[in-house]
Amino acid sequence: MQSIRIITRCVCLMMLAACSGEPENKAVQIVQKSIEAHGGWLEWQHVKHITYSKTTLLFDSTGQKESEITQFHDYRLLPGFTGEIHWTNPDDRAGNRIVFDGKRAFRLTGNQKTADSLESESAYNTIISSHFVLFQPWKLLDPGVTLIYEGRDTLEDNTVVDVVRARYGTETEIAGQDRWWFYFDVTSHMLVANMVNHDTRYSYIKNLDYDTTTNLIFNHHRKSYFTDSLRNMNYLRAEYFYENFRLE
Repeated sequence: MQSIRIITRCVCLMMLAACSGEPENKAVQIVQKSIEAHGGWLEWQHVKHITYSKTTLLFDSTGQKESEITQFHDYRLLPGFTGEIHWTNPDDRAGNRIVFDGKRAFRLTGNQKTADSLESESAYNTIISSHFVLFQPWKLLDPGVTLIYEGRDTLEDNTVVDVVRARYGTETEIAGQDRWWFYFDVTSHMLVANMVNHDTRYSYIKNLDYDTTTNLIFNHHRKSYFTDSLRNMNYLRAEYFYENFRLE
């Protein structure tokens, strides 16, 4: 069953490349090369369960640290996606959890489950966005993602990159929808950075180091900057460390 699934996926990708216009065709090829550089599609398809820790540091516009928190992530990918994030705040020993059971998401503080619909929506968005961010570049080949090649560019550290824009949902731009750009090193094919436009704000996230302790290569150290649309940096907003990866 697993081999059939893999073959079907490969056939779909070849059909997509054959039927798409040049920008889409080129973008898919770039992402496929990056997936191989990060460990490959076959290795990714075999992952049923993944756990890791994530430490997030937030900074204000003066460079002062606002907060630091370490969260533990636990995701089951097969046979269906479920996930849990848990952490303890310095001033709250009860502990916090966000749980997605495959249908609904909710947050718990201690053993108290939230009944607020906004909290549930926030919990769901947290789980999905964490899953989306970590599992790049594989997630770029998900159904419903349109990839558009936007040419070559040079980052601030002189890395030459291929730029791919990812559009989610419908084929036309949706008002209020986040816009994503991904930057792939033209030599190593590694995903080295991305930028997202949310409302009027731009965030530029650099992948500074990678975790190579498993058969797949994930991000280890990232920095996120508030920028303008041309990637001119305003200030460092966040720093992330991903560690203790375990795959099954």
